[in-house]
Amino acid sequence: MENSLTDTNRQYDNPELSDVTLRLHVPGCPIEDIKAHMVLLCLHSSWFRQHALRQEDVNVINVFVKDSECFKKMLQFCYTLEYDYESDHRAVLHSLSTDTFPRQHIIVHQLAEDYGLPALSERAIQAFAHLFTTWRDIPSNSAATKKKVRETWIREALEIAVGIHYPGRGVNEIGSEMGRAIAKEIVTQSPGQQDHQVIIDLYKRQNEEV
Repeated sequence: MENSLTDTNRQYDNPELSDVTLRLHVPGCPIEDIKAHMVLLCLHSSWFRQHALRQEDVNVINVFVKDSECFKKMLQFCYTLEYDYESDHRAVLHSLSTDTFPRQHIIVHQLAEDYGLPALSERAIQAFAHLFTTWRDIPSNSAATKKKVRETWIREALEIAVGIHYPGRGVNEIGSEMGRAIAKEIVTQSPGQQDHQVIIDLYKRQNEEV
């Protein structure tokens, strides 16, 4: 007999026994419907729990997000309690791409904060930190072993992280734990980046106050 966790894994976007439709609105994309199970969403998300308490017999919930794939990652977590990333990070070492990461981790963290999933919020922060520590264990035949390639990737990744977490560069505080994680990597990986000196100073000052 399969365990209950495996059973819930299979229920993601499964119309069988679903009792709510999440109508996903993403700028520039067609509206997408995702079949869901309210009891699982409420079990892990305070936002869905409050939504259910405010309204009775809700069959359709309109959701407005900027990134559908990251929202789906959050929904999958409600069903699986998993947020896998290690194999994806190893692939980054070979592709040297910044198209998906660290962008995904930061947006997933923002969604977890907005929808009240503290466990996923923490997991996304761990994933962000792991992305950078992965560079310490690079295969000897990888192009990423070249210092210039490594530095270029880190600079681009941190630029993306700052741009998403601090839109408009209105940086006057480190903010959330993800903000601290970003600042820590800037200080650790690229302390000489003058573009992010404000973040570096805030991070150092905050650590001194602790």
